[in-house]
Amino acid sequence: MNQDSNDAVLLRSRIRTSAAEVLSRTAQWAPRSKEMLSGEYERIYLYHVRKTAGTSISMAFFALSGRDPRKVERKLYLFSFVRSGGIRYVEHNAQLIRGGRYFFGVSHLPCYEARPPERGTFAFTVLRDPLSRVVSLYKYLRSSDADAGMAFGAPEAERAWARGTFGQFLDRVPKENLLGQLFTFSSSGTVAEAVEEIGKLTLVMRTESLADGIEALSAATGVRLEVGHERASTSRGVAITESELDRARGLLVPEYDVLAQLDGNA
Repeated sequence: MNQDSNDAVLLRSRIRTSAAEVLSRTAQWAPRSKEMLSGEYERIYLYHVRKTAGTSISMAFFALSGRDPRKVERKLYLFSFVRSGGIRYVEHNAQLIRGGRYFFGVSHLPCYEARPPERGTFAFTVLRDPLSRVVSLYKYLRSSDADAGMAFGAPEAERAWARGTFGQFLDRVPKENLLGQLFTFSSSGTVAEAVEEIGKLTLVMRTESLADGIEALSAATGVRLEVGHERASTSRGVAITESELDRARGLLVPEYDVLAQLDGNA
């Protein structure tokens, strides 16, 4: 991409964010009967690590509007902010996330870029067994229809990582994506920093016990969610050898250390 193209992309991003800022400031004064939260909470924010069930949870929040959640997502893809069915949403925009004028916000941005206001925010994430998450990411990127009907899809460059064997995927995938649960909460990929940042969240769910996490969220916020299963990978005939799995486990040791320390602090 040349400099002119980069400048055009940056300009569009700034215009989009400026427009969304105006929309969010206007919408904060509109009636918000569907946005009632328990206790001191004014908003909910999800640090979404890929392949941990974050898309399913986001869609459940979008469905609270009473509208088709995929249509809500498509509007967020275009504008970053949308008020739908009386509920304000923000997705994938650090400036709007920091501004805090939303009921539910979500992004893949790391915590050092997306900092929702500390006061009044129910901030949570979902973590998963590292090997299970990486295998799921591999299968997702190989699946031709996993993003069907979704506004946000994996770029072709990422899908190229998964062309071939799981071992080749491990060779190609950047460390920040392989260790997504670590780098979402540590810019340097440091276990101690990630544990500290995760410890600041209001709630940490686990994919393996998602129903319990959703119940804890509901108990704390008063929000009742019906969570389905979005972006199920349909890649068939993928053979992963034991040696490839063992290699992946070795690469994922820092994430297993994060989970072990979090469990020890629980």
